[in-house]
Amino acid sequence: MALVLCDITALDFWLGDCPVTRTIAPASLCSWVNGITASGPLPEQQLARLGVTARPVHLLVPRRSDQRMSASVIAHYAPPPYPEGTITRLTRDVYSLTPLAALIRKAPQLDDVEVLLYLYRILAQYRTYRGCLHERPQLMSLGQMAEYLSRTTRTHGIKRLRLLSLCAQEGSRSPEEAKAAIILALPPKLGGYGLPLPLLNPPISATRNGAAERRYPDLFWPSHHVVLEYQSVEFHDGAERIGADAARRTHLQEAGYTVFELTNYQTKQQEELDSLVAALKSHMQLPSKSPTPGQRLANERLRARLFGHQW
Repeated sequence: MALVLCDITALDFWLGDCPVTRTIAPASLCSWVNGITASGPLPEQQLARLGVTARPVHLLVPRRSDQRMSASVIAHYAPPPYPEGTITRLTRDVYSLTPLAALIRKAPQLDDVEVLLYLYRILAQYRTYRGCLHERPQLMSLGQMAEYLSRTTRTHGIKRLRLLSLCAQEGSRSPEEAKAAIILALPPKLGGYGLPLPLLNPPISATRNGAAERRYPDLFWPSHHVVLEYQSVEFHDGAERIGADAARRTHLQEAGYTVFELTNYQTKQQEELDSLVAALKSHMQLPSKSPTPGQRLANERLRARLFGHQW
């Protein structure tokens, strides 16, 4: 018997609060598993070792006759064939949809902001555990995401996913960096400010005492030599970290980069965020237009969604 985790169970496995780092081994990827079923008792020990404790468990089944719903299992019918790389093996009997495959199935129930936040999490370099951030390898790259979406052709809403993926960037190391990139780069009609999509934590050359050093700025626009550092109280704790951030800022400026800062206070104050964006656009020599009433309302709603609660 082979179980394939799907939908919210798969997303929670990959992106939920967990004490271990989730990774995907290329050799474990497949598009088909023999003997997929949802009948019979669950392999509780294998699921427990994976940290899958919530019930019901959402499972994928390839035959309509295998659909079922109980307090312990909800079996979702999804007929094959599946695109290459849809499923990955976790243990002897337990498989899972990859994060993007699980999101594609969940996306019709989510709005655009929720989908974007999930995309950024899939492309991120961090995981959470008990409220703390821990570094981890990306679950997939932008190139892998685009390739998989191009192979997925028979799924409802896939065009929407492809368009939203163009607004996502890889490499975030905190939720706040992702939220900043979203609100700064989304088109005004979607509530953003329409800036170019920045790189997140790319390696760039900085200077300390005249010597070149490698730095990883939070947000970076290479064409304009502009860095934006997010100063979050939640994820940048203590005087020592604040001092390190200030030193990093000085080293970047010494290397010729223009460094801006974004704080939690600015994200919660409309005028302050508008002022920062105006300064960024002026430095980048980008046109600045007054938003329409509809764009202003969309911006207020997006800002509240992103910064009004923790993702």
